[in-house]
Amino acid sequence: MTCFFNCFLQVFRQGLSFRGRRKLRYVVALLAVFLVLKYSFLLLLGKASVQKVETTGANSHNVIANASYVSYNSKKVVVVAYCKEDWAYKGLFELFNVSHKWWYFVLKEEPERADVIAHSPWGTCSGKYPNATKIFIDMEPNAHRGSEHSITVSTVKPAESSSNVLYIPYALWSFAERKAAVTTDLLRNLSYSEAEKKWKAKSWFAAFAARYCSRDNKLGETRTQFFDILSTKYKPVHALGNCRHNMDPPSRVDPPYDNNRDMVIQWYRPYKFSFCFENSQLTGYITEKLFNSFLADTIPIYWGAPNIDELVNTNAIIVCNEENNTFESCIKQIIALDSNSTLWIQKLQTPLFKGGALPSWLLWRTYSEQLLSMLAKFLDEK
Repeated sequence: MTCFFNCFLQVFRQGLSFRGRRKLRYVVALLAVFLVLKYSFLLLLGKASVQKVETTGANSHNVIANASYVSYNSKKVVVVAYCKEDWAYKGLFELFNVSHKWWYFVLKEEPERADVIAHSPWGTCSGKYPNATKIFIDMEPNAHRGSEHSITVSTVKPAESSSNVLYIPYALWSFAERKAAVTTDLLRNLSYSEAEKKWKAKSWFAAFAARYCSRDNKLGETRTQFFDILSTKYKPVHALGNCRHNMDPPSRVDPPYDNNRDMVIQWYRPYKFSFCFENSQLTGYITEKLFNSFLADTIPIYWGAPNIDELVNTNAIIVCNEENNTFESCIKQIIALDSNSTLWIQKLQTPLFKGGALPSWLLWRTYSEQLLSMLAKFLDEK
């Protein structure tokens, strides 16, 4: 390469004379031959087959496409399989986007062989890899299958630390799927005049969107109870989903909001308030619901994780985590904000996170290192 550099210097000193142009062509030809030979050599070593894998989220990562070899840049290649019908795989590209001293992770859709298989309840291909280390991503609390798997990634925070259970909030997985929003969009910083414009643009009181009123005669009952109480005691709430349906959502949602994760943001925009009631009230269990409300510039009405004050700034939302189901305190807050534009505007201005930065629980790198530590004891045995 030093020779090439010196030749280029000579060419530029000589200008674009006939002699200079001839020497430039000579240098370019030598450089091309050098690159061809280098690339051919890497192919023989099985180290040059690299392609870009696009995820449907905000990011994409470079991974090795052909993982039939066992090493890459002196690192052991670890093939991580995911099931083609499993939407959770999009978060795996974030989770395994980490540099490791000894391992190079390759994510592939149902390859012939795999060192690790990661799947959620929607992935059914784990049986194809009986000898692989199994990572189960439970997503919903009632889907826990820890005893069947080497590692369980849980959306509920364990009461005690465990060597084979890794807590990753559901909300973070949802951002891997989104097309219209990224986590930094949650760092909203509105002036009073900006927030006032949003107040003036609101046409309706409150929105509620749920596909099911309940499951197994229990799941989701709290939100329907609250819907009935608020609608009766104060103002009618628009139910945009199948449950208690009384108002059709917009018939058309323009890209990039035209997907299951983002469309409700557009649905909620005309409303001052929106419901974000979780399916279950469990420690650490926080889904996309609160963030949909926040991103729609509504005031979130939240019921769910008992430790919600550890996850977000509760001054930015209305928390309805009460021991009884009368919701009196919660409804008083809603009425006060609805009837006083200044209070509503100040609430909308309140940051969702204290300190003006994303909390560590919304950063993938927080969990990547923990997962690698858990995997170590299994991968070292292979």
